[in-house]
Amino acid sequence: MKIVARRVLLVIAAGLVLAIVAGYGGALHPALVSISLGRHLAATALIPVALFLLALGAKRGGIAALAVAAFAGLPIFLGLINGGTTPEGPSISVHSRNLLAVNRRVEALAREIVATDSGVVFLQELSPANMGLLDALAPSYPTQHFCPFSRWNGVAVLSRLPGTGESFCSETRGFAGLRVETETGPVWVVSVHLVWPWPYRQQAVVDRELPRLAALERPVILGGDFNAAPWSRPVRQIEEVTGTRRAGPIRYTIAPHGVPLPIDMVLGPGGGLMERRPGVGSDHRGLVARLALAP
Repeated sequence: MKIVARRVLLVIAAGLVLAIVAGYGGALHPALVSISLGRHLAATALIPVALFLLALGAKRGGIAALAVAAFAGLPIFLGLINGGTTPEGPSISVHSRNLLAVNRRVEALAREIVATDSGVVFLQELSPANMGLLDALAPSYPTQHFCPFSRWNGVAVLSRLPGTGESFCSETRGFAGLRVETETGPVWVVSVHLVWPWPYRQQAVVDRELPRLAALERPVILGGDFNAAPWSRPVRQIEEVTGTRRAGPIRYTIAPHGVPLPIDMVLGPGGGLMERRPGVGSDHRGLVARLALAP
C-alpha cells in the first residue's frame, strides 16, 4: 500500500510540476499563458504532495517537488504579503472596476466610486444595463473617454483632471487611452480589458497594440481587467513598453467556480499601493491604488 501511495503521489507531483513549468512558456503558445493563471494553485497544491512523499520515503521526489513549489510560489507569496509601496513624491489615486455587463446597480456604483475620491477611474464592461453610470459620474468626473467595442462591452477612462484633447481606442477590445493634465504635467491614463489568453486571441491583441503603447509619451498609467496573471508574458510586455510597474500587493479579484485569480491590476511609473474594494453587483472586486507619477 505504501508503494502504491508513493507512486500515485509521484504521478500527481509530476503533473503539477509539468503544469508549473509549462506556464513559463507563454512565448511558445498562448495556451501556456492560460495555464500560467493557475501557477499559484499548482505551487500551493505541490507542497502537501511533496511533504507526503517525504513521509513515505520518496526523498528525492519530495525534495524536487518542494524546490519547484518554492521557485514558483515564493515570488507570488511575497507579492501577496508585501507587494506595495507608498509613493513618496508626486502621486495620483486611481480606481479600476470591471462593472459586469448585466450589473444594473448604477446608483450604488456611482456612490462607491465617488466615495474613494480618486483622480482617475478605469471602467470595463460598460453596457446598456449600466451605461447610465457615465452620466451619474459626470459631475465628479467631467473628463470622459469611452470606447464602445461591442454592444455589451465598452471600456472607459474618466478623470477629475482636464484632458489635453488626446485619446485613442484600440482596434479591437483592449485599450481606451486618454491624456490628462496633472500638477506635474500630462499623463496618459489607459483603461484595459483584454480577452482571455487561449483559446481567444489575447496575445494577438497585445502584439498589435504594443507599438501604440510604446509610442505614448511617458508617464503612462494603466488599470483594468487584464484577464492574465501579474506574472504572465502579456502583462510583462505591457509593463516593459510603457515603463510601468504593478501596484501591490497582489490581490485576487475574481473567483470563477471558486478559483481565486489576480487578473485585475493597476500599473504605474513607480508602482504604488493598492487595495481591493467591494464588487457592488459585479463578479470582480474593484481596486483603488495610489500611484507614484515618476519611476
